[in-house]
Amino acid sequence: MSASVEYVESHRAYDVETKHGRTAVSLLDYLRPVDVVGIPKIRMGSVYDGGYVCLEPTPGALLLSYGLGGNVDFEREFAARVPGGRVVGFDPVPCALALPENVTVVQEALGAVRAFGPGGVDTLAGHLERFGGASSSDVVVKIDIEGGEWSAFEATPDAELRRFTQLIVEWHGLSHVATHMRARTLWARLATHFSLYHVHGNNYRGLVEIDGLLVPETLECSYVRHGVVATTSPSREPFPGPLDRPNDRKAVDHPLPFVRQGAGGGAPKAS
Repeated sequence: MSASVEYVESHRAYDVETKHGRTAVSLLDYLRPVDVVGIPKIRMGSVYDGGYVCLEPTPGALLLSYGLGGNVDFEREFAARVPGGRVVGFDPVPCALALPENVTVVQEALGAVRAFGPGGVDTLAGHLERFGGASSSDVVVKIDIEGGEWSAFEATPDAELRRFTQLIVEWHGLSHVATHMRARTLWARLATHFSLYHVHGNNYRGLVEIDGLLVPETLECSYVRHGVVATTSPSREPFPGPLDRPNDRKAVDHPLPFVRQGAGGGAPKAS
């Protein structure tokens, strides 16, 4: 194993064996994408770090974007590409960049509770209510907030989750076993409402061993709500694929062997 790989002691996140008549699910089963039928996948944003893969949004779509970090390439392209589209970006750090008229930046963080005021915090449900989600049939969420995504999604009721059409999420901290426990619960919940259609490893971080396979510690995952498009499983696409670029342009992209291999047979189906 190369020196660039951050090795974490091998363990099985969830044993895949029959217990009480049920088959336990591997954490990796939630990381096997489907293929989307009829709507193209596109890449928007920066060429390297700051670019994300999503499905072509519909006219009038609303983007709620979290964690700008001084890079609004994705938000600018969404605003220019989507007829009648709107973008609301959120970051606790003020944004001094010039933006199109249909892009609004709110100096606010995303969290599990609401705390209004300068540099305040609101929830996904709160932002959806305050910034026009009720009037938009296509609401896309993009989240890259350095680990805060876990509590933000955990605090979002299922009824509010179902109002989002696409989720583009960077999951952080998979080197920690405690995060595996959170991921197992949260990803199972997301799988009842969404299908994972794209996954990419952020090569600014290393790899962690889960169920005998190396997995990037930080993953960029794209989901679409059930019923929005037809899907087929498992995906036949390569990962990384032609739309992917390494976040760190000076290093090679992480391979994703877990997409094809492992104990399970794909993400569990919604009951």
